[in-house]
Amino acid sequence: MFTFGEKSEVIKLQPVPNKKMKKLREEMGLTQAEVATKLEMPLSSYAMIEAGYRRNPRREVQKKIANFYSCTVDELFFDDDVHETRTLPEAKAG
Repeated sequence: MFTFGEKSEVIKLQPVPNKKMKKLREEMGLTQAEVATKLEMPLSSYAMIEAGYRRNPRREVQKKIANFYSCTVDELFFDDDVHETRTLPEAKAG
């Protein structure tokens, strides 16, 4: 919960898609289902990671996906250009 002035608001953050995962997958001409099969993981799990509902999956899952795309975990999950920018509303001056 964040407090703005005298009011308290609950801010629900939207998922932030992993643009790099989607770009690499599309460059390879693969569907999410095909990648999930090759990674031996459920389609729903892969789709949730790519869509940003699971922004920081377990480390071993991060490594498995990064290896598949021939990049590092940092490049795939933590570079500045991976996720869209998400901003919070500004606090009102009291």
